[in-house]
Amino acid sequence: MLIELHQLAMQAPAVVRDAFKRLRESDIKAEAAKRETRVANGNCAWDCPLDDADEATWMMALGAQIRAVETWMNISVAHALGEPASADAWYCAATDHYAVPRRRPFRPKDHHPYERRGLLYHRIIPAEVSGYQVRITLDNARDPSRDGITRMGAALLQDFRFTHTRHGDGFLIDSVEATDMAATIGAQVERACGAACYCVVWPELALSPAARDHIATLLRHHDGRNRPAVVVAGSWHQRDGSVARNVGTVLDGYGRSVLTFAKALPFTHDSLGPEAIQGSHAIEVLVTRDSVIAFAICRDYCDNQVLSPFPDLDVDLILVPSLGNAATMDGHRVTAKRAALNHGTRTFVVQQDLPAGTDPRLGLVLPPQAGADQKALAQSDVWKVYEVTSLGPYYVGGRTETL
Repeated sequence: MLIELHQLAMQAPAVVRDAFKRLRESDIKAEAAKRETRVANGNCAWDCPLDDADEATWMMALGAQIRAVETWMNISVAHALGEPASADAWYCAATDHYAVPRRRPFRPKDHHPYERRGLLYHRIIPAEVSGYQVRITLDNARDPSRDGITRMGAALLQDFRFTHTRHGDGFLIDSVEATDMAATIGAQVERACGAACYCVVWPELALSPAARDHIATLLRHHDGRNRPAVVVAGSWHQRDGSVARNVGTVLDGYGRSVLTFAKALPFTHDSLGPEAIQGSHAIEVLVTRDSVIAFAICRDYCDNQVLSPFPDLDVDLILVPSLGNAATMDGHRVTAKRAALNHGTRTFVVQQDLPAGTDPRLGLVLPPQAGADQKALAQSDVWKVYEVTSLGPYYVGGRTETL
């Protein structure tokens, strides 16, 4: 019922949805309270306004009904389910969507459209978006950050270079090298734990399987308490017979593999041609104790000629390992702004510069807060921590909202 009502609101004409901005939260709450007892007793019928009613009247009736149904679900259904073993408990086959409970209720503000404040206790995530299957993984990791600050670590490599082999008209990377790579990775893991980072991201195609295993071992044997909740151990060209994919790996704070995610759109190097990979048809979403996170690899997020599906997902954070140049980061910024406008989603991109660059920087990092200009994105150290006051949605345009 909740998903159907939400879809009804989202499919309304823009002028009708925009009328929600004229509704005050106190009025929506009062109208929803009138309906909650009836919904709790199993009567989900709702009174539609007359045909000549204005758009705000329609949205008040629909919005209040949604809030009443959602409150009932939050109180009764969520408690009955407890902690689900998988996201199947949130799936609705009739609509092919997930109703994912929020760990903390959203605190709405007046003067925002329905898309930004229609739901308080849930987020609706489609099981398919733009031809991609959305797969949800549950994990109980908690944010180890201190003082109400969420910290995210960007890990880059010094003097990055790679070797490759030809595959048809394209290429696959065989190995990577960097100055003091093992020692650098060890220091990055230690600094991530020391700073109580929530997440750490290494770039695309920067870590071989051996380097990834090194990170897992370091995390597994770390004796500190402030382990990161989410570790994106870069990505790699993984071969399976004649098929290769660009696969990213997500580890938890103990070095255990939580999920893998694969690139959909190969990039084309100026001299080497395209990545010789098979594209993915899935988007991976991780639900932790503190946030909902989606993962993308480089061109899947930055190519604005092939419209990215990621801004259509109602998630808190999108983590993107990348390899490229300033133009690549320009594309990431455009997509990140769309994601922020649509759902208040934060984006964190860690991009290693392509080899043979003339700039002294090691790469570019798009921080998880709005307003950073292009010059401020350059990172010249192998490690930097970026801070935000909350993982909750934020709003572009000069106003910031936190949970």
